[in-house]
Amino acid sequence: MTGPGAPGWYPDPWGTPKQRWFDGVAWTPSVWPPDSPPEIVGDGQAAKAGLVDEERRLARLVAAAMPVAAAAYIATTIASVAVLRWIADNWDEFVDAAETGTTLDPAVDSWVRTLSWLGQFPLLAVQILFIVWCYKTTTVARELGIPARRSPVWAVGAWFIPVLNLWWPYQSVTDAVPHDDPARGDVRGWWALWIATNVSALLVFGSAFFSVAVTVAMAVVQSVLAIAAAIAARRMVVAVSRAHASV
Repeated sequence: MTGPGAPGWYPDPWGTPKQRWFDGVAWTPSVWPPDSPPEIVGDGQAAKAGLVDEERRLARLVAAAMPVAAAAYIATTIASVAVLRWIADNWDEFVDAAETGTTLDPAVDSWVRTLSWLGQFPLLAVQILFIVWCYKTTTVARELGIPARRSPVWAVGAWFIPVLNLWWPYQSVTDAVPHDDPARGDVRGWWALWIATNVSALLVFGSAFFSVAVTVAMAVVQSVLAIAAAIAARRMVVAVSRAHASV
């Protein structure tokens, strides 16, 4: 193939839309604009991308489990109210049993026991899944370089330590999100509803020994809060996962 003569950029004789450099003797491999080299992702970046992807899949599973958690919580609440009311109505028998060291089993209907079992096991399963997510999301945050006050181990362990479980889990999940990310607001909303749900549980327990109407009203409030907390948790895990994907 003959060249144009003088060195310079000329339309590519091979028919590409680029220009090719002729050195005065032969056509060279140099083209303009130059070919962009393929982006090479380092091993560390690939590992972080894999962790974020794993977290995203786990977040979807947790989000899907939240309606189950809300239904199980309500079932447990109804069963607990029935048992508490039976205890309140038979308090003298409980006192006598405690004084004599005997065990008194509440004589509740079979549907109460069934409802309790149907609520406790799914709720426990979702709680374990959520704690696994807490560990995963704080681990991913650490790998992404997001500063945190607690380690991923404490993000799990704090759930089981009285008093500390009132705010350390919240701090752990909050620290898993970049400081300026709006997902932090979702974490605050979830935690406020979670605390409110647990406070209402204490009120249900106390009211069971005074008034049936108040107990039922408080149980309804607790159930509504549980549903709201489940919705907030679902929104929160998705928001945290999205925040990590954008880092």
